[in-house]
Amino acid sequence: MNRLGQLLFTALLVGGVVVQVIQRPWTTPIAWDGFGYHLYLQLIFIHDDLGMNDPATIEGIFRDHHPSDTFYQAHRAPTGNMVIRYTPGLALIHLPGFLVAHAVALGSDHPADGLSFPYQVAVTCTAMLFLFLGLWWTLQFLRRFFEPWPAFLATGLLMYGTNLMDQAVEQQLMTHLYSFSLYALLLLTTDRLHERPGPWHALGTGAVLGMLVLVRPTNALAVLIPILWPFRDLGPWGKLQWVWEHQRKVLVALVLGGLPPVLLLLSYWKVYGGAWIFDSYQNPGEGLDLFYPHLHRFLFSFRKGWFIYTPLMLVAAAGLLFALKESMRPVRRALGVFLVVHIYIVSSWTIWYYPGGFGQRAGVDILPLMGVGLAAALAWGFGGSAWRRVLLLTGIACLVALLQFQVLQQRRGVFPPDRMTAAYYWSAFLDLRPDPDIQHLLAFDRPTYQVDEPTEEVRPHAKGPWTQDPGAAGGEAPGGVRAFPLNGDHLYSPAFEVPFRELTDGDHAWVEVTGSVYIQDTSSTRGSIVVHMDHDGAYGYRAWDLQQAARPVPGEWSPFRVVYLTPHARRPWDMLRTYAWHQGGAPFWMKDLQVQSHVPR
Repeated sequence: MNRLGQLLFTALLVGGVVVQVIQRPWTTPIAWDGFGYHLYLQLIFIHDDLGMNDPATIEGIFRDHHPSDTFYQAHRAPTGNMVIRYTPGLALIHLPGFLVAHAVALGSDHPADGLSFPYQVAVTCTAMLFLFLGLWWTLQFLRRFFEPWPAFLATGLLMYGTNLMDQAVEQQLMTHLYSFSLYALLLLTTDRLHERPGPWHALGTGAVLGMLVLVRPTNALAVLIPILWPFRDLGPWGKLQWVWEHQRKVLVALVLGGLPPVLLLLSYWKVYGGAWIFDSYQNPGEGLDLFYPHLHRFLFSFRKGWFIYTPLMLVAAAGLLFALKESMRPVRRALGVFLVVHIYIVSSWTIWYYPGGFGQRAGVDILPLMGVGLAAALAWGFGGSAWRRVLLLTGIACLVALLQFQVLQQRRGVFPPDRMTAAYYWSAFLDLRPDPDIQHLLAFDRPTYQVDEPTEEVRPHAKGPWTQDPGAAGGEAPGGVRAFPLNGDHLYSPAFEVPFRELTDGDHAWVEVTGSVYIQDTSSTRGSIVVHMDHDGAYGYRAWDLQQAARPVPGEWSPFRVVYLTPHARRPWDMLRTYAWHQGGAPFWMKDLQVQSHVPR
């Protein structure tokens, strides 16, 4: 098929997504995490306040558009500026569309505020353009190794047989669609560089690597692809010799290509965060735990398992392992090493199931690489008997139909995106309407905000309760009992700690904290009962005002009771900590601190 035919084929693939976008109920793409990625453009071009030093800037945006329930997309840095937690790669990609939308808004009745209808349409158009480019680059790369039919069919299957389609329709301002396209371009430029080595190809490869990092910092792993990629006519030692002989021009070109996007990110962190490398997430409850990966759940869990909800990837994995031609074995080694490292890293993220969207959205990024295995499997099928072709294509058709049906189930509310379990999956397997009789089979619906009593039926955990002994840290309180004194010299009682794995065998527990306080002057005492989880810092923090938790009677021991719902624990050995906090006024005493864990029945 000539170049025009390839363009029409790619446009036809994207056209099916455009039809879905037009037909679905309108929802703004600039919301929640997407609002954070897009926020750079509004702050720079409309508010001239990238550091968000004027509180009215964000207050006005939330008052007029309500992009999310809370402003979690940025954090206060030591410099006093607010720093956006997301990197500016998507903002740079959407800059041309934003400028066009801004000109349209200025010439029309739409508010030129960065969030009105023209800007939303511009985001969708940019997403469709990048989808087109990603599919085009994928097709061009596959055509370098495979005959037309396997390459074309594999590209089409990546579009409609995976959750790439869901990302393009439902989550147009998440990084995965753009990482998909950039990875496809990286494969293409890397292979061209190794086919005809030269500074221009190296410059292009470096630029793509830099943009990948700017879109998502963990994409820095992509550097493994050009490092491991084989030359067509040289073995591994031959490649090392070539790199040594041409190191200056290649390395300079790679650096010149990749440096500008990376410098843009580092400069933003330095100017507004105060450090060249800045942790913009600032959340002890979420991050990479390289020694505690969730690999099996990432791949096979009914909650968000990649192979469960994108089963076509099993065919692609089999194609990579068993169906590549002998001449492509060096390519398999390069792809295999990268894929293993990538999947290990993304499965080591605390929230391994990446909330929102259909299936495992972290797998969308690497679909161009999996396309090699898919094309290899198709080439194997086309190269065999008629029965082999029929069986392979029938199996693939069934997997694609299953994915499309399950996407429909999620859009109709049958499959909640983040609460699936094996029991619920099989009970609702062919349903197209939510069944209230099986809702109890879903995973626990963790409230957005903490509540003060269990919202499900619970029972005491067999390993509790745990009681704190005042010991040497205590003193003699009124009535001659041992208790902890809380005053201006002792602001905090000793923390009582229990590891999360002692609280529950599941993913959450309701923790009941009880004790007694003695307050002589209740009118002036200010104090709290604090409970949180700890992972090199507090997360899931709650503090209950003592006056409300205990309703103390002056001069008497008054009992208090608070109930705490544990957050998602990063690791089983993270500690739950509870203590009393003297915040000012008259002193008070605390005794009989007890922790009792309650787990679902």
